Amino acid sequence: MLTRQIYHDEELIGRNFFGRKGRKPISPRRKKCLKAAFLDSCRQVSKTLHRLSAALTTASELYEVKLKG
Repeated sequence: MLTRQIYHDEELIGRNFFGRKGRKPISPRRKKCLKAAFLDSCRQVSKTLHRLSAALTTASELYEVKLKG
């Protein structure tokens, strides 16, 4: 989807990321941009999952204290 935002459809014809299967690779500059965006996205997902896990742990601990109290 990000590829569609930085490339026009005509620029993608006959190309792929690595240039395999007889196709030309995408430009190194745009490849670098896609890699950076992907890694940033992964970091954001990881942070979100960590925060969610911490919130669920806290909620679980509070619930246990309430049951014991």
